[in-house]
Amino acid sequence: MMRLSKILIICFSLVVIRLDSVAQQQLSLSDAVKFGLENNFQLEIADYNIQIATINNTWGEAGAFPTLDLTLNQNNNINDQSNNPTSFIQDKLTTNAISEAIALNWTLFNGFKVKTTKERLDLLVKQSEGNAALVVENSLQSIVLAYYNCLLQKEKLSVLEILVRNSRKKYNYALSKSDLGVNSSFDALQFKNSYLSDTTNYLMQQLAYTNAKRNLLLVMGIDSLIDFELTGKIEPPVAVYDYKELKTKMLKNNQTLINQFLNIELMNSNIDLAESALYPVVSFASGIQNNKSHFKAENIGLEGQGGSLNYYANFTVSYRVFQGGKVKRALQIAKLQEKIQEVTQEEMEFKLNNQLQGYLDLYDTRLSILKLANETYNSAATFLELADERYRTGVLKNSFDLRDIEISFLNSAIVRLEASYNLYVAYIDLLRVTGGIIDVAK
Repeated sequence: MMRLSKILIICFSLVVIRLDSVAQQQLSLSDAVKFGLENNFQLEIADYNIQIATINNTWGEAGAFPTLDLTLNQNNNINDQSNNPTSFIQDKLTTNAISEAIALNWTLFNGFKVKTTKERLDLLVKQSEGNAALVVENSLQSIVLAYYNCLLQKEKLSVLEILVRNSRKKYNYALSKSDLGVNSSFDALQFKNSYLSDTTNYLMQQLAYTNAKRNLLLVMGIDSLIDFELTGKIEPPVAVYDYKELKTKMLKNNQTLINQFLNIELMNSNIDLAESALYPVVSFASGIQNNKSHFKAENIGLEGQGGSLNYYANFTVSYRVFQGGKVKRALQIAKLQEKIQEVTQEEMEFKLNNQLQGYLDLYDTRLSILKLANETYNSAATFLELADERYRTGVLKNSFDLRDIEISFLNSAIVRLEASYNLYVAYIDLLRVTGGIIDVAK
């Protein structure tokens, strides 16, 4: 037992020295958010998707411009009619021909399909941006909660450190009194056990703090275990929120709803694309073709060459009268798919309204709990101060009672810290559902 107690005392002393001596890098919440967004793999992928959608978002991709083709054909032919009595020329004929052509094809009208396709490409860019915004919100929530969890574990560690130091002082004080014969060794042994127990709790909390920092580094995308000192504090906003105002913000700014509105617009563009097949197609084709040929009959000594130049400019109007009902079915399916997205939006709004009510009730409840926790902590701190004073003056002689008061203070301090953190989590949930989580890192 003596060996274990010495080990714990030495460990605590080394821990305090290490924490005081190591130069740590300052890390604010804005810094954590900056690192987290810079190193986020999913956000990098979302950015590439935006670039792809932007590259595709052109009138050329929508089919508004003509196509221009340049072709060059070289044909060689040998026709041996030497043994054909029915042939007018009984000889081996060799023909070489070169054809050069340039052709322009332009669809002038195809039922507003070009316009609809371009609008759809615009929507796809917005959809990619919306998906990226959703990734940012998810990342922000993870980073902020991880950062404030670090603060929570740090504050718990500070409370335990104070308790350990006080326990050590009481143990040394009781030990000195015991040596002088003023107090019994029983109280000294009791304070020693309290000190060892508090030191053990401190070391376990230090591990929890280290793990919390390691998790923060993970969500920040930093793989090296660097040491840092948090500069923030757990200060949840104390406010009274109105449900109607929050609901208005949610319906306007919630990124999930915004993305769903884009999905509905995309489904509506599918309807327009399906309807474009009901219109005739007007196209224009123009080009130049230059043909050159050379022929030779070996036995009769006949040889010559020729050529032709052809210009053309044609307009074509085509209308597909019947296709087995394919166009009608495509139009019906597109309308049903739009209905599905509309129902999905209604379901989404219903669930979000329910979430908002739950988050608001949770925030109000946790706000009340925090107020009670603050009052309990203040009372426990005052009670502990009075108990320490009475023990020093000899009014309070039972060390067990003093220990119970210390434990009560410790529990009230931990409950107060957790209440602050839980209220902040509820606040983040309100920000997230109403589309305002971006503001938390500013």
